Amino acid sequence: MDKNMANAYSEVLDILKHIEPEYTEKVPRELFNIFRDECNKEYLDTLLSDKTDFLEKDYSKEALTVIAYLNLKYWCETKEEQKYYRDMYLKNNN
Repeated sequence: MDKNMANAYSEVLDILKHIEPEYTEKVPRELFNIFRDECNKEYLDTLLSDKTDFLEKDYSKEALTVIAYLNLKYWCETKEEQKYYRDMYLKNNN
């Protein structure tokens, strides 16, 4: 596994730890297993022990891309909501 993606999976797990269960429960267990199995465990330990609010952390572009995917695939409840976020993501160069 590429080190950048292993770190990104660690960051995704850190983000998911901080969001509401109503959202994390919608993510298939298989994806959680991939994130957990493929993450950089040392980096994950560092992230989880960091007391900085997760909204203030500087997550990688790769991690934010995975979160955007989860949003579109599992958290948007309507086609209109999916379209809104997809358009917003496409306009965002970062």
